[in-house]
Amino acid sequence: GGGTGEFLCAASFVHPKLPHDRQVLKWTPDEMFCGRLCPDGKIHLHDGADLAGDPSAVFEFTHPAQNFDFAPIRPRVPLKARLAIFVPDVRDDMQRVSAPAEVSVWEVITSGAGFQQLQAQMRASYPVSSGQVAELKWNSTGTAVLAHCTTEVDE
Repeated sequence: GGGTGEFLCAASFVHPKLPHDRQVLKWTPDEMFCGRLCPDGKIHLHDGADLAGDPSAVFEFTHPAQNFDFAPIRPRVPLKARLAIFVPDVRDDMQRVSAPAEVSVWEVITSGAGFQQLQAQMRASYPVSSGQVAELKWNSTGTAVLAHCTTEVDE
Protein backbone atom coordinates (compact mmCIF):
# COMPACT_ATOMS: atom_id res chain seq x y z
CA GLY A 1 0.00 0.00 0.00
CA GLY A 2 0.95 3.64 0.37
CA GLY A 3 1.64 4.17 -3.33
CA THR A 4 4.85 2.10 -3.28
CA GLY A 5 3.42 -0.62 -5.52
CA GLU A 6 3.73 -3.15 -2.71
CA PHE A 7 0.77 -4.86 -1.10
CA LEU A 8 0.85 -6.70 2.20
CA CYS A 9 -1.44 -9.43 3.50
CA ALA A 10 -3.13 -7.82 6.52
CA ALA A 11 -4.91 -11.00 7.66
CA SER A 12 -5.99 -14.40 6.39
CA PHE A 13 -8.87 -16.65 7.41
CA VAL A 14 -9.86 -20.23 6.63
CA HIS A 15 -13.51 -20.93 5.85
CA PRO A 16 -13.98 -24.59 4.79
CA LYS A 17 -16.81 -25.59 2.44
CA LEU A 18 -17.67 -22.04 1.49
CA PRO A 19 -20.37 -21.73 -1.20
CA HIS A 20 -19.00 -19.86 -4.23
CA ASP A 21 -21.50 -16.98 -3.90
CA ARG A 22 -21.06 -16.37 -0.15
CA GLN A 23 -19.35 -13.22 1.07
CA VAL A 24 -17.75 -13.65 4.46
CA LEU A 25 -15.99 -10.27 4.71
CA LYS A 26 -17.79 -6.95 4.37
CA TRP A 27 -16.74 -3.41 5.26
CA THR A 28 -18.88 -0.52 6.42
CA PRO A 29 -19.11 2.21 3.75
CA ASP A 30 -16.47 4.29 5.59
CA GLU A 31 -14.29 1.17 6.18
CA MET A 32 -14.24 1.86 9.93
CA PHE A 33 -15.37 -1.72 10.59
CA CYS A 34 -15.09 -5.04 8.81
CA GLY A 35 -17.55 -7.82 9.57
CA ARG A 36 -16.53 -11.44 9.20
CA LEU A 37 -18.94 -14.37 9.00
CA CYS A 38 -17.12 -17.20 10.75
CA PRO A 39 -17.54 -20.92 9.91
CA ASP A 40 -19.44 -21.44 13.21
CA GLY A 41 -22.04 -18.81 12.25
CA LYS A 42 -20.78 -16.09 14.59
CA ILE A 43 -20.13 -12.64 13.16
CA HIS A 44 -16.94 -10.89 14.26
CA LEU A 45 -16.73 -7.12 13.99
CA HIS A 46 -13.16 -5.95 13.47
CA ASP A 47 -11.48 -2.57 13.36
CA GLY A 48 -11.39 -1.96 9.59
CA ALA A 49 -7.69 -1.10 9.78
CA ASP A 50 -6.70 -4.13 11.90
CA LEU A 51 -8.31 -7.35 10.69
CA ALA A 52 -5.64 -9.51 12.34
CA GLY A 53 -6.45 -8.16 15.81
CA ASP A 54 -9.10 -9.41 18.21
CA PRO A 55 -12.68 -8.59 17.19
CA SER A 56 -14.21 -5.44 18.67
CA ALA A 57 -17.58 -7.22 19.01
CA VAL A 58 -18.92 -10.74 18.47
CA PHE A 59 -22.50 -11.48 17.40
CA GLU A 60 -23.55 -14.92 18.59
CA PHE A 61 -26.90 -16.63 17.99
CA THR A 62 -28.76 -19.78 19.03
CA HIS A 63 -28.30 -21.07 15.47
CA PRO A 64 -25.53 -20.08 13.02
CA ALA A 65 -25.98 -16.88 11.02
CA GLN A 66 -25.94 -17.30 7.24
CA ASN A 67 -25.64 -13.71 5.98
CA PHE A 68 -25.22 -10.10 7.10
CA ASP A 69 -24.97 -6.67 5.52
CA PHE A 70 -24.03 -3.19 6.73
CA ALA A 71 -26.38 -0.25 6.24
CA PRO A 72 -25.05 2.64 4.13
CA ILE A 73 -25.08 5.20 6.95
CA ARG A 74 -22.71 7.98 7.92
CA PRO A 75 -21.44 7.30 11.44
CA ARG A 76 -22.36 9.89 14.04
CA VAL A 77 -21.82 9.82 17.77
CA PRO A 78 -22.84 7.52 19.37
CA LEU A 79 -23.97 5.40 16.34
CA LYS A 80 -21.03 3.83 14.50
CA ALA A 81 -22.64 1.12 12.33
CA ARG A 82 -25.95 -0.61 11.62
CA LEU A 83 -26.23 -4.13 10.26
CA ALA A 84 -28.86 -6.69 9.35
CA ILE A 85 -28.22 -10.35 10.17
CA PHE A 86 -30.04 -13.40 8.80
CA VAL A 87 -30.26 -16.69 10.71
CA PRO A 88 -31.86 -19.47 8.61
CA ASP A 89 -34.68 -21.71 9.76
CA VAL A 90 -33.97 -25.02 11.50
CA ARG A 91 -35.14 -28.23 9.84
CA ASP A 92 -35.82 -31.71 11.20
CA ASP A 93 -34.81 -35.00 9.54
CA MET A 94 -37.83 -34.82 7.22
CA GLN A 95 -36.82 -31.26 6.13
CA ARG A 96 -39.81 -29.73 7.94
CA VAL A 97 -39.28 -26.35 9.59
CA SER A 98 -38.84 -26.86 13.33
CA ALA A 99 -37.76 -23.30 14.16
CA PRO A 100 -38.33 -20.15 12.08
CA ALA A 101 -35.66 -18.07 10.40
CA GLU A 102 -34.90 -14.61 11.78
CA VAL A 103 -33.80 -11.25 10.45
CA SER A 104 -32.43 -8.88 13.08
CA VAL A 105 -31.16 -5.31 12.91
CA TRP A 106 -28.29 -4.32 15.18
CA GLU A 107 -26.62 -1.01 15.94
CA VAL A 108 -23.03 -0.64 17.08
CA ILE A 109 -22.67 2.36 19.36
CA THR A 110 -19.78 3.85 21.29
CA SER A 111 -19.78 5.36 24.75
CA GLY A 112 -16.22 6.67 24.62
CA ALA A 113 -13.14 7.17 22.48
CA GLY A 114 -11.73 4.33 20.39
CA PHE A 115 -13.05 0.84 19.80
CA GLN A 116 -12.78 -0.29 23.43
CA GLN A 117 -16.17 1.18 24.41
CA LEU A 118 -18.29 -0.47 21.69
CA GLN A 119 -21.70 -1.94 22.42
CA ALA A 120 -23.96 -3.90 20.09
CA GLN A 121 -27.69 -3.42 20.58
CA MET A 122 -30.47 -5.30 18.80
CA ARG A 123 -32.99 -2.76 17.50
CA ALA A 124 -35.44 -5.10 15.73
CA SER A 125 -36.01 -8.81 15.23
CA TYR A 126 -38.43 -10.37 12.78
CA PRO A 127 -39.28 -14.09 12.54
CA VAL A 128 -39.57 -15.54 9.03
CA SER A 129 -41.74 -18.66 8.78
CA SER A 130 -39.26 -20.41 6.50
CA GLY A 131 -36.04 -19.38 4.83
CA GLN A 132 -32.70 -21.06 4.25
CA VAL A 133 -31.02 -18.28 2.25
CA ALA A 134 -31.57 -14.53 2.32
CA GLU A 135 -30.47 -11.60 0.23
CA LEU A 136 -30.33 -8.47 2.39
CA LYS A 137 -30.75 -5.07 0.72
CA TRP A 138 -30.65 -1.73 2.55
CA ASN A 139 -32.27 1.42 1.19
CA SER A 140 -29.94 4.29 0.33
CA THR A 141 -30.34 6.00 3.73
CA GLY A 142 -29.85 2.85 5.82
CA THR A 143 -33.25 3.20 7.52
CA ALA A 144 -34.97 0.16 6.00
CA VAL A 145 -33.82 -3.30 4.97
CA LEU A 146 -35.45 -5.80 2.64
CA ALA A 147 -34.81 -9.48 3.30
CA HIS A 148 -35.57 -11.71 0.31
CA CYS A 149 -35.72 -15.15 1.95
CA THR A 150 -35.88 -18.34 -0.10
CA THR A 151 -35.79 -22.07 0.52
CA GLU A 152 -34.26 -24.88 -1.45
CA VAL A 153 -36.87 -26.99 -3.22
CA ASP A 154 -36.41 -30.56 -4.41
CA GLU A 155 -37.89 -31.19 -7.84
